[in-house]
Amino acid sequence: MKTLNPTVARVLKRLHYPLDVILTCVRWYVAYLLSLRNLEEMMAERGISVDHSTVHRWALKLLPVLEKAFRRHKRPVGKSWRVDETYIKVKGQWKYLYRAVNKAGNTIDFLLRAHRDKTAARRYFEKSMALNGEPETVTIDNHRAIKRRTRSMLGFKNFRCARILLGGIEVAHMIAKGQMQNNGARQTFAEQFYSLVK
Repeated sequence: MKTLNPTVARVLKRLHYPLDVILTCVRWYVAYLLSLRNLEEMMAERGISVDHSTVHRWALKLLPVLEKAFRRHKRPVGKSWRVDETYIKVKGQWKYLYRAVNKAGNTIDFLLRAHRDKTAARRYFEKSMALNGEPETVTIDNHRAIKRRTRSMLGFKNFRCARILLGGIEVAHMIAKGQMQNNGARQTFAEQFYSLVK
């Protein structure tokens, strides 16, 4: 593997497992309907002893760095946005995930907010437009499959954890939908995900 992104190298400095094991566990956790205990068992079947809480710590440390790296490689999106929101439970209370996709279903942006109000909506649009430009049209939708993925995560203990893991899930979805620029290289989903650490 090429030299690591310095930020990734700092995050990984104290983690005492091979990088490919860490990345595989984190990718599987955000990409598939697996619980942390499923991952612990799957790694044990491969002769790797890793506790489910360790996988959770890896995800919380690594996903913000991978999301930032992905945004540098994200393909441009169109000017017609479909915006929706859904409710996500964090520590027993409903929080609000805002998200926009374009006509092709590609993710434009997402943002988890504690409240559902004008301030939250404004913050979402400001963030989205700063990263993607101003839309010509905005349609309000309300169809989310994210709850199916988060169900196996057995809820979120705090807002920070929810924000990081939902960000990782969204990055995995964007890569799977072909939204990552890879200079014409033919790469699998896994190869694109792993390339974010370079």
